Amino acid sequence: MEKNIDILQNWLKEQGAEVAFITDPENIAYFTGYHSDPHERVLGLAVFPEVAPFLFTPGLEIEDVKKSDWSHDTYGYSDIENPWEIIVTEITKRVPTVKKFAIEKSHMSVDRFEILAKYLTDATFISIEEKIQMIRLIKTPEELTILKEAALLADYAIQVGVDEIAEGKTEAEIVAKIEYEMKKKGVTAMSFSTMVLTGTKGALPHGTPGDTRIKKGDLVLFDLGVVHKGYCSDITRTIAYGEISAEQEKNL
Repeated sequence: MEKNIDILQNWLKEQGAEVAFITDPENIAYFTGYHSDPHERVLGLAVFPEVAPFLFTPGLEIEDVKKSDWSHDTYGYSDIENPWEIIVTEITKRVPTVKKFAIEKSHMSVDRFEILAKYLTDATFISIEEKIQMIRLIKTPEELTILKEAALLADYAIQVGVDEIAEGKTEAEIVAKIEYEMKKKGVTAMSFSTMVLTGTKGALPHGTPGDTRIKKGDLVLFDLGVVHKGYCSDITRTIAYGEISAEQEKNL
């Protein structure tokens, strides 16, 4: 983690920027090892060219941060406090003059950007997304292991779904079985809404599973993935249930 923050620090020096404030929870987890979904609250990672970074979280999460691998300062706030006042105060303690500020422009909302810009009237804002993407593009051996595990879990989910196919069973019932078995495996979330589609719905790339019942001669489409240790898998398979027509086989 520290090595990757070093890369960000060097990038800030190259850009002549005093600070970066990362707000995407997945990117924060990548750089800090701390996973969180702040919902409507503010979560952020401040990185500086020369001084140590700090993590900013809802106050309720401070104890969780202490249990993580994050070793630098962490600040929190209560719901009756203004988080941006605290963030800007801590930033300006470290860099009194902010002329160039790096943010994730595609992640930070307009509302939050306007609040931040109001406090830092002399700053220009640049995007850090491309640099983060380039850093994350190169996977470590540990990341590759996690990705393989995520893929194996997706394979298992497909097998669960295939084993569950039966005459008269609905798409929704099979989805429920898949996700139940994934929970038993310790999967906290699916990568996206699990899709099991059959009959004419099987031709829809983004259909919604429902009460359509499987019958012999159907093609059953599975499209699913799991979130495993912060990394997603994605797999799509089409299964023939019973004897299918030559036309169906041709289009598989």
